[in-house]
Amino acid sequence: MKTLESLSNKLFEYTIIHHDTIEILALKIGIPVNDLLRIQSENKFVNPKSILLVQKFFDEKDEL
Repeated sequence: MKTLESLSNKLFEYTIIHHDTIEILALKIGIPVNDLLRIQSENKFVNPKSILLVQKFFDEKDEL
């Protein structure tokens, strides 16, 4: 799934640049850590609401 691949890449880049752990990033976005790990591993069995929240988080970061 293209969206998951793109989000997975953004997660990787964000954690490297900002030195945030997955746990901290999940708290910032407001989703369970397991959902963020599923997105990171491109697992298609993730809550669609979590995908939307992660997309929204990165869209807001891109606007800055």
